[in-house]
Amino acid sequence: MLDYWVRLYRLYRLPITQVVILLLPPPPGTVIESVFAVEQTQHQYQVICLWQESPDVFLNDPALLPLAPLAAAPNAEGLLQQVVNRLNQLELGQRA
Repeated sequence: MLDYWVRLYRLYRLPITQVVILLLPPPPGTVIESVFAVEQTQHQYQVICLWQESPDVFLNDPALLPLAPLAAAPNAEGLLQQVVNRLNQLELGQRA
């Protein structure tokens, strides 16, 4: 992560926010780190755990629809049906 940050910063000299997106929960007892630290070097990054995110963000953006079933939902089958419905709406919109 730090290597990519340094390369991008050298090239563009712009602020960079690094994000790690975890698709599925890790095994029990796994610690999810958000900092890389070695000796005097410390590099922070944001961690997004999809299974903790609201599905609304994914349902409202066609590009993110494939990730919606991985989001938090009390009823996984209902969420999957919502994804299917949104995909059908997109298909109908393209045919018109």
